[in-house]
Amino acid sequence: MKWWYRKSLYRFRQNELKKLYLSCVRYMLTNSICDQAYYFEFGCYSCNTLGMAWKHFRHHFNFDFVVFDSFEGLPEISQIDESGIFAEHGMRMSLEEFQAKVKALGIKREKLRAVKGFYSDSLTQELQAELLGKSIAVAMIDCDLYESTVPVLEFIRPFLRQGSIIIFDDWSCYFGSFEKGEKRAFVEFTTKYPEFTFQTLAQTSEAIAFYVSDLNVQG
Repeated sequence: MKWWYRKSLYRFRQNELKKLYLSCVRYMLTNSICDQAYYFEFGCYSCNTLGMAWKHFRHHFNFDFVVFDSFEGLPEISQIDESGIFAEHGMRMSLEEFQAKVKALGIKREKLRAVKGFYSDSLTQELQAELLGKSIAVAMIDCDLYESTVPVLEFIRPFLRQGSIIIFDDWSCYFGSFEKGEKRAFVEFTTKYPEFTFQTLAQTSEAIAFYVSDLNVQG
């Protein structure tokens, strides 16, 4: 009975993610999103969403895929993120396991770059400058924690354009509280940078996708 229950929930989760990613495809095709763009993924444990993105995007767009992960699991859990859900080094996938999974998914090596390290160390201005030149088409933020999401949002800010999509995988964690997790980080980001107007594209029981509908840069 427990096995059947877990299997049913897994199928439900996959169907929800499929709908989310296909909603992104439909939105980008409707708005003629440029091929010369990125798919960024922050937190790629199990490669489930990466595989979903590759499966549904590669037939329509010529995106470059960049994934960012510590490959050592979650960092130390700060007081603001304490809960019964997440633990230090939880959801760990080694770089070797990641590479094997990528190969099994059939993702082309020349289209994928992996950036290893905790975000406080790896998301540098040098890396940002190196990657700039293309905008983000879609950014999957699967950081789980507030402390991890804050530097991610600051890092991607220069890559955001009208039409860019941000997906938060853990939107409903912490009972959906605006005081914790990805939700708190996003609220602070939109308050700090009011030039971005975001609207909801699609939502599941756990995740949510926003798109930049307007970008008003002064000066």
